[in-house]
Amino acid sequence: MRVLPVVLIVVSTLLAGVGSLATPRTAAAAGPTVVYFPVTGHHVADSFLSTWRRLGGLATFGYPLTEAMTDPDTGLTVQYFERERFEYHPENAGTEWEVQFALLGSWLAKGRAEPAFVPIHADPPPADSPSRSYFTPTGHYLAYGFKSYWEKQGGLRIFGYPISEELSEVNVDTGQTYTVQYFERARFEYHPEYAGTRSEVLLGRLGAQRVARLGLDTAPAPRKEGVPDYDESLWAPPPPRSAHGIRCPQHWCFRRRIDSWQHLGWDRGWHGAIMTTMDFQICFLPIFTRYNFFEITVMGLLLIKQLKPDW
Repeated sequence: MRVLPVVLIVVSTLLAGVGSLATPRTAAAAGPTVVYFPVTGHHVADSFLSTWRRLGGLATFGYPLTEAMTDPDTGLTVQYFERERFEYHPENAGTEWEVQFALLGSWLAKGRAEPAFVPIHADPPPADSPSRSYFTPTGHYLAYGFKSYWEKQGGLRIFGYPISEELSEVNVDTGQTYTVQYFERARFEYHPEYAGTRSEVLLGRLGAQRVARLGLDTAPAPRKEGVPDYDESLWAPPPPRSAHGIRCPQHWCFRRRIDSWQHLGWDRGWHGAIMTTMDFQICFLPIFTRYNFFEITVMGLLLIKQLKPDW
C-alpha cells in the first residue's frame, strides 16, 4: 500500500486547482408557480403559493376554498383558505409584506362583550416569564401551551396579538367544547385528546366561517391545463450526483494491492477513462464518506483504468 500517501497528495493538489469542477452541485428545485388542490378543487399561484408553503402550509392555513379574486371593498387580490384570507399588496412587492393576512379573528370577535374579551389594563405592565406574557397593545395575556404554539408557529406575523383571554367555546364544525383564545388573525383551540403532539393546539377555521358568512362561491374550478396537483415533493431537489454523473457509494475500502503509479493510469489521461471501471474501492475517514468534493475526486482518480483482479 506504499502508493496511498501519493494518492492522497495528488487528490489535495487537484482539489486546489479544479475544486469547482469536482464539487457536486445540487440544483435548486424551482418547482411550479401554480398548483391545484383536488380536495377542494382550487388553484393557488404565486405569490400566495410561496407564502403559503413558507409560513405553514396546510397545518396553518388549510386548503384553498376559493380562487384568487378581487375584493370589492379594498380592490386587493385576495384568496380564502380554511383558516385565513391572503391579501396581495403590490405596493410591497418583493418584500416580506407583499402578502398579508386578514384580521379574521378581530372580525369574528367584533362586538363580543364577555369578560374574556375585556382588555386588562396593567400599569406598569407585568414582566414576562417563560410561561406567561402580557401584551400592552391589546391588554391581554398569553400563557402556557398557547404561548408556546404562538411563538413556535409564527407569532405576531401569522397570528397577531391576543384579543381575548382563554375561554370555553363550542366549535361550530364539531359541536365540541374547547378551551380557546382569540387573536387578531386566528383562534387557538386546545385539544387534550392530542396532548403531546403538534395537534394539541389547532387553529379555528375562520376563513371558512368568513366565506360562509359572505356567501362566497366555493364550487370547484376546472383544472387549468398543465397544472399539477399539490405535492410537496414537487419542490424537492434532485439527489446529489458527482461531477461525472456517478452516484458516490457511502463506503469504499481497499481490496487491491497497488504496485506502482503506472497502475493508476497516470499516463493514459484523466478524463477519457474516468468512467470505464469500478475496480477500486477505497475507504476514508468518516469525513470523506460524506457526499462532498473530496470523495468524488478520489473516486474519479481511482476509476481510471480497469485492472485485472489478482486476488
